[in-house]
Amino acid sequence: MNLYAFVILCGICLSSAAAAIPKGLSENDPSLKQLEMPCLVFPNLPMNSRRTCSNEICTVTCMDGYKFPDGGKVAEMHCVAGAWQPAIRDCIPECNLPCLNGGVCGLPNTCLCPTAYKGPQCQDSNCDQKCQNGGTCVAKNLCQCTNDFYGNYCEKKNECLAPPNLPKNSRRLCSTLSCIVTCNSGYKFPDGSTDAGVYCVGGAWQPTSTPDCILN
Repeated sequence: MNLYAFVILCGICLSSAAAAIPKGLSENDPSLKQLEMPCLVFPNLPMNSRRTCSNEICTVTCMDGYKFPDGGKVAEMHCVAGAWQPAIRDCIPECNLPCLNGGVCGLPNTCLCPTAYKGPQCQDSNCDQKCQNGGTCVAKNLCQCTNDFYGNYCEKKNECLAPPNLPKNSRRLCSTLSCIVTCNSGYKFPDGSTDAGVYCVGGAWQPTSTPDCILN
């Protein structure tokens, strides 16, 4: 090799070395040594995945039936300055058919359904009978009823929404399921008492009637 060719070759080598140095750093910059630090251990393995690694690159692949949250199945991590980058999230189950009615994909092609639904896609009501009178299925064979009805399937009418009839010369104090009827001052019930209880039983007030209060 003549001297002219040797000089040209050396120039090419120096130019290539310079091109490999990141922009803004000089050949003797200590940051270069940091960038060249090796990764001493392989990165943590995301759940439901497997990996293939060299000293510089790890390829992470989701297992069958799983995917990354962004929908991909393969991702790479690179060793940069002694650390693996970027961080990779766990692989999550994949359901080919979407889970409906609030269901979530808990295992590959397996939906976890709310208590009100069942079926491969949570597409079916969990109540064997249809909820009546505007009720909504909330659990297995249990309907959430409107105020006017009750029962597993809202099949019974609630007659206790309105308070019971008020006897003459009395006042009452009611909760959801009971009323205490008290005669006004100077009055009593025919049996001599001044208080009587009325209770909601099976959606109706019992006893069905209370006698009027009479003068003492």
